[in-house]
Amino acid sequence: MNNELATLQREAVRSSIERQRDQEALRQLNAELEDRVRARTRDLEASRDEAERANRVKSDFIATMSHELRTPMNGVIGVIELLQHSGLTTEQSEMLRLARDSAGSLLEIIEGILDFSKLEADTLDLESAPISVEAVAAEAFSLIAATAQSKSVTLSSKVAQGTPEAILGDALRLRQVLVQVLSNAIKFSSTAGRAAHVSLRVIPCLQQPGRPVLDLEIEDNGIGMDSKTLASLFVPFSQGDSSTTRRFGGTGLGLAISQRIIDLMGGQILVSSTPGTGSVFTIRLPFDVVPSIPCELPLLAPEQSTGQASAPRFAERRTELVLVAEDNVVNQKVIASQLRLLGFTAEIANDGVEALALWRSGRFDVLLTDLQMPHMDGYGLTASIREEEGGRARMPIIALTANALKAEAGRCLEAGMDEYLTKPVQIATLSAALDRAVKALQRIG
Repeated sequence: MNNELATLQREAVRSSIERQRDQEALRQLNAELEDRVRARTRDLEASRDEAERANRVKSDFIATMSHELRTPMNGVIGVIELLQHSGLTTEQSEMLRLARDSAGSLLEIIEGILDFSKLEADTLDLESAPISVEAVAAEAFSLIAATAQSKSVTLSSKVAQGTPEAILGDALRLRQVLVQVLSNAIKFSSTAGRAAHVSLRVIPCLQQPGRPVLDLEIEDNGIGMDSKTLASLFVPFSQGDSSTTRRFGGTGLGLAISQRIIDLMGGQILVSSTPGTGSVFTIRLPFDVVPSIPCELPLLAPEQSTGQASAPRFAERRTELVLVAEDNVVNQKVIASQLRLLGFTAEIANDGVEALALWRSGRFDVLLTDLQMPHMDGYGLTASIREEEGGRARMPIIALTANALKAEAGRCLEAGMDEYLTKPVQIATLSAALDRAVKALQRIG
């Protein structure tokens, strides 16, 4: 009996020791697993931080390149536009037109590469604000009207009944896509050997359950495309074949970027085409209707044709005095000449410090300011003016910058500026912004 009891006690001790060993082994295993999890978490956090740093570097690079490329382009395109308002011979006018078209093509390539970089870096953000699709389409038409007329292409539009007055969306990016598709339609219809025509139809559709969609159909009677071309239509840096690039130019980025933008909007671009007959591009967008919004842009009539937009001529002398803060010497001369053309008198400051000292004289009505300047940038200048204004009348401040990133526009408005214009700025665009600023002054007065 004693032997059996002793045996049982020994077995119990062994079992206790084995349990302790098992528990210790389990604790060690858990500790090792926790160490591995912590190490893996640190690796993942380091990878995430590295990815975020890389994206920030990409964003900074894009912002810098946008500024550095657009600054000289503002000088080139600005001077060309100013020369168009001087007395030129027919031959000189034709040479200037070629220079303008070449500069426009270069700017299009620059913007395409920058947009593609933003998409690749996942830094292209879309707004969601009330917009008028009719107004956006009308503005797109105005931007391509001169090109259409120069290529003898007739433009027409039709807005179907039931089109909402306002939807939620990004007006700037939608206009960009419309301009791209319309420009392509003009380019490929103007060489078809017959009277060229490009039309835009805006059609609300209720085909998809749960959410209505809006179709923007752009149709041309151009050269059309075969199935092989259609298959590579939205591939970056790709066109139908090398002969297409030689005949029509371009990087093959425009439609790829447009598709990515529409994808981000939750829509799609559909294409149908017949060689020798023409093409139809349908931009299909799901939308949310919002209450109607006031719109100062000219709306497309239910059915209309569009010709070349009239260019501004030398205006009568204006009484408003404009202060310009700009550090680039070439752009100083361009903006001063543009303002003279519009009838304004201007004084130039080389940086924010000079501009603030001039503003304190109380002689100026409107401020045009660059954002990136030595000593004091446009943001510092605006902050100082808004702080010192106190109870006095608020001066309209218009940002005029080579940084075309969307975040910059929001930052300008938050900083107290009233408008945001990107270089190169056309005289008509500058004129409209100054007119709004003068009207704001009159309301205050």
